[in-house]
Amino acid sequence: MNSLTAEFFNGIATGCRRFDRVSVVINNVSDIESVRKRCDELARTSVIDGYCDVAAQLPHALLLTGLARSRLEPRPHYTDHFLVKVCQPGPRWLVHWDTDVVLDVPGDWVTPAIALMQRRVDVATATPRWPDGWSLDRERLSTDGAFDLGYGFSDQVFLIERARFAAPIYRKFCPASWWYPTSHLTPIFEQRVDAWMRRSRLQRAVYRQVSYKHDERMADQPRGTAAQRARRKAQRLMYEAAQQVPGRFQPALHRRPNEKVRS
Repeated sequence: MNSLTAEFFNGIATGCRRFDRVSVVINNVSDIESVRKRCDELARTSVIDGYCDVAAQLPHALLLTGLARSRLEPRPHYTDHFLVKVCQPGPRWLVHWDTDVVLDVPGDWVTPAIALMQRRVDVATATPRWPDGWSLDRERLSTDGAFDLGYGFSDQVFLIERARFAAPIYRKFCPASWWYPTSHLTPIFEQRVDAWMRRSRLQRAVYRQVSYKHDERMADQPRGTAAQRARRKAQRLMYEAAQQVPGRFQPALHRRPNEKVRS
C-alpha cells in the first residue's frame, strides 16, 4: 500500500517521462478490498488509468502463453503477475516498474529505447543502467549510441513490446539460464524470458545515461526436497560444464561473452 500514492506515480513520471496509460496489477495481497478501494481513489483523481486482479486475469494469460498453472509452482507469484501484464490489452509498449525501483540518475530512457527497438528487431527489451556496483563490462557485446547491448534479463524495471511477450515463448531449454537461484524449483519469469531471448538470439539494451537503485534483498530460498536439491546440484554441474564448451560464444550455453572458455 505504501506505493499506492500520487507521489509514487508522479515521481516516476517526473523522473522518467509521462506515460500514455498507468495501470496497477494487484497480486498476492492480504486485504484485496482495501487495495481495490485505494486504486479506485487513484483512478478517480486520474493518478492511474486502471487496475486488474491477477487471480481473475491469469487464466487468459496462461492460455495466450501456453503455460499451465502448475508450471508456476512452487513460486507462482514470481511469474503470474508478469504474464498478466504482458497479456493485458493496452499500448504497444509496456514498462514494468517494481515498487522499490528508484531512478538514481533520472531521465527519459524510454523514448530513445523505443526508437532503438523500432530500428533493431534483435533487441527485445531495454532498461536503465543498474547500480554502479554491477559491472556492465561483463555483459556487453556491443554498443549502439547510448546503449550497451548484450544477453540477460532482469525483472526489476524493463521496457518491452507487449505483443512479442504475449505469446508461447516461455518454455525454452537453455543451460545458460540455470544460474537463476530458483531454477531447481521452477523457472520464474525472468529466467524464462532470458532462456527465450538466448535461444532466439535477442538482446537487451541498457541505457547508460540513466541509472536506478533497487532493494537487493532477496527472500530466503527453501532448501527444497531431496529431489529438488539433487536437481539443483545436477543443474550446477551442467551449467559449469556448459561454460567450458570450446568455440565461439554461444548464448544458450555461455552466460557471458567474456567467460574464459577452454579451447
